[in-house]
Parts: sequence; C-alpha cells; structure tokens
Amino acid sequence: MQQLLAPWRVFQQRFSRKQGRRGGAPSPASLLVARHLAAFLAPLLATPFLHLWFPSMPTMPSLVAPPSAQLRGSSLVTSPGPGPQFPDIAPAEQACLGLLAPALEPRVGRPAHPVRRGEQTGFPPVASMSWAVAGVPELAGMSETIQATLEYNAIRYHGSRGGYYAFLPGELYDEVYFRDLLTAAKTAQYLYGDAFLRSALEEVLARQLTIVPKDAATSPAAYPGPGALYGMLTREGEGQKTTAPSDEETSAVQLAYLYYKAVGGADWLSCSLNGVPILQRLNLAMDRILQGRFDPGTGLVRRAHTTDWGDVRFQSAARPTQADPTFEYWTASIYDQAWAYLALGQLAEMNRALGQEEAARHWEQAAVQLQRNTQRLLWQPARGFFRLHHHITPLLHDFDEDAMVAIGNAVAIYAGLAEPDQIPTIMGALEAARLRSGAGKPGVSLYPPYPEGFFLHPLMREEGVYQNGGVWDWWGGVQITGEFEAGLSELARQHLFAVARDWATHPTNLAEWHVPAGNQMGGSSHYAGGAGTLGEAVVRGLFGLQLAAEGFSVRLRLGARSGHIHITQPASGVSFWMRYRAGKDALSLQYTTNHRSSGNMAVLLPPDTEVEVALLDQQPLPFSTRMTGQDRYLELGAVPSGAHHLQVRLRVRGALPFASSWEGHSIPSVLPAGGQALSTVTVRNAGASPWLKEGPNPIRVGYQWLDLTGRPLPAAAVPEVHSELPHALAPKEQATAPLVLHMPKQPGLYRLKVDLVQEYVLWFSQAALQNHPIELLVRVQ
Repeated sequence: MQQLLAPWRVFQQRFSRKQGRRGGAPSPASLLVARHLAAFLAPLLATPFLHLWFPSMPTMPSLVAPPSAQLRGSSLVTSPGPGPQFPDIAPAEQACLGLLAPALEPRVGRPAHPVRRGEQTGFPPVASMSWAVAGVPELAGMSETIQATLEYNAIRYHGSRGGYYAFLPGELYDEVYFRDLLTAAKTAQYLYGDAFLRSALEEVLARQLTIVPKDAATSPAAYPGPGALYGMLTREGEGQKTTAPSDEETSAVQLAYLYYKAVGGADWLSCSLNGVPILQRLNLAMDRILQGRFDPGTGLVRRAHTTDWGDVRFQSAARPTQADPTFEYWTASIYDQAWAYLALGQLAEMNRALGQEEAARHWEQAAVQLQRNTQRLLWQPARGFFRLHHHITPLLHDFDEDAMVAIGNAVAIYAGLAEPDQIPTIMGALEAARLRSGAGKPGVSLYPPYPEGFFLHPLMREEGVYQNGGVWDWWGGVQITGEFEAGLSELARQHLFAVARDWATHPTNLAEWHVPAGNQMGGSSHYAGGAGTLGEAVVRGLFGLQLAAEGFSVRLRLGARSGHIHITQPASGVSFWMRYRAGKDALSLQYTTNHRSSGNMAVLLPPDTEVEVALLDQQPLPFSTRMTGQDRYLELGAVPSGAHHLQVRLRVRGALPFASSWEGHSIPSVLPAGGQALSTVTVRNAGASPWLKEGPNPIRVGYQWLDLTGRPLPAAAVPEVHSELPHALAPKEQATAPLVLHMPKQPGLYRLKVDLVQEYVLWFSQAALQNHPIELLVRVQ
C-alpha cells in the first residue's frame, strides 16, 4: 500500500531504534525534517534517472491517471497539465450528488498535514458518541480516542469534480486509500456528515477506468481494465492503482453499501456520474474483479504473492505493491475470497433494491460458487482453519506455509464465508496463534510469520513486524465484531476489553501495528483503521446497534454487565440512546430514538437464566429465545421508535425443580369433530427433581384447546383429560406417554396446547417460560 512511504518508514524505524523507540511514533523534530525532505523529493520520485542512483527506491506506480490523462493510441499516458482540472457538473448530477461543503470549520491549531492551496485538514466531528460498561472504565475512553483520531485524519482534497471529503489512514500518509476509508467510515458515520461518507467514493467512481493499456495482454491480471477503480487518490488530484492486491474494487462496493444502507437508498444508486448510474459503475467494478482478477482454474480471486491481506510482494523491494507484468507468482488468498464474498452479497442486495433481479441473481450465484471453491481449496479440515492462500503459480517453500494462521480467517467469519460449524475451530486457532505469538490482544496478522529474509522489503524481512505477523487493531476490531455476531460474546468481550486497556496506556496515539512480544508500536501514529473497526466492535458488536434507512436494530450483548450508549448518525439525522441494567433476577433496558421507522430487538441473556416475563412500557411483550453459537438471546421482534422501557423478569436456571424438553409427538393436524384420538408424546425430564407417577401431586400430560386468538375454550365445550406417564422419570430421563385427546364438537380451526401438569399445583409452562408447551394448529372437521 505504501510504496512511496517505504523509504521514510525505514528511516523512521532506524531513527526510532536509536532513540529507544523501536517502530514508535516519530518525534516532532524527526517529523519536521522528514516532511521538508519529502516535499523536496516528491517531484523527483517519478524521474527515471533517480533510480539509476538509488535502485532500491520505489518508483511511482505505472498505472497513474490524473484528471488530465489522455488515451494516445492504445496506451495510457499521463500529462502533467497545470494542475487539477474541475469540469462543470451538469445541474441534474449536481443536485443528485449534493456536492456541498459540510457546515464545519477546520480544527484550530496545528493541522494534521501541511496545508496547500485548496486543502483543509483536521475537521472536527459534527456529532459525538459515548458509551460505558460497568467494571471496564477503560472502554469509555475509547470513544474519545476514536473521535480524536478521526478528526486528526479528516481532510478536504481537490478532485476532478471539485472538493471531496475523506479520511487519511494516519500521520505518515497523505493519500486517501479506499480500503482504509471503508474501515474509517464504519465508525465515522456516527460522527461526520454526508460528505465524508460519499464524496470521495463518488470521486473515484466518476473516474472509473474505461481503457486498457497497450501491453495488458501480456498479463491481464496485472493490469486494471474497463471497470477498474483507483485504490488511492493523492492530494495533487492523481488516481493511483496498486496491482498486487485485489481488494480495491471490493472495498469500494462495501463503502457504497454502507452509505446506501445508512441514508442513500435506491435513489442514490440511481444517480448518474458522468452519465453512468452509480449502481452500474459498481456492477462494472465487481465485473472487473471476476474477469481481470479471476483465476479460471481454481474459480477464485487471485493476487500476487503477498500475505493473505497485505499488499507487499515477497520478491521485490523496489516496487512492492505492483504485480510484475511479465511474470508473477499468483495466489488465491482467504482474505480476498472473504472480502469479495461480502461485496457480492451486498451488490446483489443493491441491485434488487432497484429491481435488477437478473443482476442480483448473477451476483448471488457468483458468491455461492466462490464460497464453494473456497471451501474446496482453502479449508483445512485437519487443522480447523483456512490456509493463508492457494498457489496458482507453483512455488515450493522449505517451510510449512499451510500451518500459518492468517487473520483472513477472522475476515471469513466477519463476511459470512465460514460455515457455522467451522467458526469454533477457526476462533480456537486464532486464539492459539495469539497466545503463541505473545500478543496481549487480538489482531495478529499472521502466525507463525514468514521466516526472516523471505520477504525482500525492509519492513517485511523480520518476523512479527508490519504485515508479517504484526498485531493490527484494524484487524482486531474486525475479529471482535465477527466473534460477537458468531455467538462468541464472552470471547469477544474479553478481546474488546483487552484492547481498551491497551489503548488506555496511549490514548492519544493509535499505532498502525504493534510487535506481538513487547507490544512496541510500529508504523504510523494516529491510525484511522484501528479507530474505525474498534468503534464498530463497540457499536455494532457489543451494543449490537445498527442504524439503517429502513429501521434500526438492537442486538445487545452486554449479558450480565450494565452499560449505556449514545450515538447519532449525522447523515440521516437519527440518534439512539440506550441504558441497560442487569440484575440477578431482572433486566431493565431504556431506549430513545427519533428513527421514523420501527426496529427489532434482542438481548443476550445472562448465563444460567430463563425469562419469566417481558414487559414493554408495562405491557406484556411476546418473545422467544434462540441460540446463536454459544449465546442465548431473548428475541423480542419488532419494537417501536420513540422512548420506551423494557423490563424482563428472570429465573435462575438452577433454582427450577421442574423443567421439560419435548422430543417428539404423533398428533395429527386434522381430527374428527366431537370424537376422540389416541396419540403419543415423548418428553424428557430436564429439571433437577424426579417426576412422580403416583401420590397426591403426580406429573401427567395434559392439553388445552384454544381459539385462534389464544383464549381457552370453555370446559363445557370440550372435556379436559390428563394422561399418566408410563413410569416415574428421573432427571435427564425421557419416556413416550400416551395422550388421549377429546375434540371440540364445533368444526373449525383451533390451537392445541399440550403441556405437563403437576396435578392440583400448576402447569409446567406456568412454572417457567423455558418449559415451552407443544403448540399446534389443528383443523377439526
């Protein structure tokens, strides 16, 4: 990603080692010297003769097309021109795009970067967010760190269509990288307005490539072609494309989906950029991936031999992020398949929103096939995780590459590519890799790393650094969100709290990556990628909050911990406030939102508890319980907008003497009116006490007939008969009992509820709502 920054990075690391700060944040003096040096050398980096003197210095990418790029013959040629050109925008497009500056001013004080003509930096958020969790004070401080980091990187640059707003990756970066912008936007949507979510995306979509370089035929996968998108925009207005990785178009599709869901909707997808609708441009971008970056032999997306997600090739230090057009070692990585799989599903949804059903099915089928091929070639059943990559171009290693646990496994869970039964073993492998590496928090990019010297790039030669085994909060946040949504909330909370405690030791400086053993900082300071994904891990993961145009969703995962959160989405104007209190026998959840639509809600139940009753604003609320992975949720379904109070009464599971589990029945769905029928039910004693067949209060099987509204029929309409168990049942024992049914005389559609009853005491379902009765819809005729 950062080929132009490689010399500065090497200088920074060597300088910081002398200062006793291996890979740490540079001092103000070193930054000042480096910036003046960079300003002097920048115009020379593209000159060919400079590389005759310094052959190890990276060259400018060959695939660079500023706004003044022209097609001469069949080759892509760039002309320097007088500077960025800003063509007039058609009034219809201008209204559709809403290219207006946000109502805010740059931060007062030292800007994040030297200010040039037409550039502004350090925009403060237009909203704030806050949260807290009982017993973890460090978590509250994360919100302040995230806001400060994003503010530090907020910029306004010139583009081909005027000014656009975006976030730089960190202190050492002057370019807008779109996969970094995607990660920042996941949390920036709760701090910044519309312009920061889409103007840079529209800038890069409007400049979608429509030409093919003259020598692309020698290695089509090494070059972008029609439909390709720039992965980076410079402050000078140039678009640049890295050809080693394959996640630039898929990141842009995901960023478009984020804005579409938050506020843009179908109307935004219909908007035209230079005469081409946004959705069509997204389709073209994904088609470029499935055409130019697709390997027909494996059916997988390919990239140069980097790590699974990194962009530095192993065999070249001079141009580390550019694929060799004459010969390349191609691989298919688990990260690329997961990232493309996620984008394909999102693209299908966006096409369906505009009624493009055929296109939606096309992308869905591509996603299904990609998942099948991934499972076939990358899944390792004996090891329980996906291999880092499959070699398309044969390459023999003298080490076991398939033993490396890559962070792309966490991305596969986050993207929904991994199967449910694979998730526990994948997470076990990731956790074992973290512990063996010595890392105190999740996000280990690769373990064991590639042996020292395998990568020729200076930042990749050592083990446990940068993309070769460094610990990245960027990927730690993705892993934590995936753990929450896969039903591993206890593990996710442990990981999230570990990151919070680590951040508390350096709250004003988020490092790009850390060395696992010792946790020394490396790379850029003020890194926005970690701020974006960890914010998502808190908002979407821990508190389970998602604000979309069609409604809101709450899937609270605090469990037995109390906490609160307040977020606002400036682009849509929606805000959400929630306070949750967890007690031994009750839960209380208050929420307020101004969303115009209703939402849905679920609450993670504390361990060993069952729900007796749920009340919303003092009124009984229908509910159910459901397992997701290892988590058990109270599912409440639809809940209204506005201000409301949910109260849940709990019963500790171990205190319940009688608990039942139905294992089967033979009750038909059609029965004769006024007659009798003999059926059977199979039930298991799931409680702590034996079920007695004899005595004053025996356990028997009973039933009730109800009308369609749930009201029991009067006793005169149908007799109630209880059937005996075949024998007494000890705890965990099950038996099949006869059930004699008497039917109502009046034909019609009825509800039949079959339950256990302790005679003269109560029905089991009245003792605790964990004792679900059998409920059937029966036609009596």
